[in-house]
Amino acid sequence: MRKFELTILGSNSALPAYDRFPTSQVLNINEELLLIDCGEGTQIRMSQYHIKRNRVSRIFISHLHGDHLYGLPGVITSFYHISRTAELQIIGPKGIRKFLDTIFEISGALAEYPLEIIELEDEGLIQIVDTKYFEAYAFPVFHRMPT
Repeated sequence: MRKFELTILGSNSALPAYDRFPTSQVLNINEELLLIDCGEGTQIRMSQYHIKRNRVSRIFISHLHGDHLYGLPGVITSFYHISRTAELQIIGPKGIRKFLDTIFEISGALAEYPLEIIELEDEGLIQIVDTKYFEAYAFPVFHRMPT
């Protein structure tokens, strides 16, 4: 039997509230872990839910608002501290590479494992992942910025 399980790590808006964190979810598809958005506190919640960080293969960032993104640099660098060797794929809107490059440059942060960053243009329905167990598509939605 194939596994399909969603763990909501955070569902609050930009300001954390008591026992609620900004947006982040982990989707487990047949033991492949996908992180969907990465608000502040994502690492804390992953620890609370006993999610094995080294099993996260892809991180999807829906848009570049802080409540969906500001936990990402910490997650990426924490993988270095747990001796990650597997490639990590980050898929997000145009600008995600510049965001990460800037953070790495000014902080001296390390990601000494393969890191693939895929930037998406706002151009309609496109397939972004095709594996044996699932397909993922991106499509634009109405928001104040490309999402």
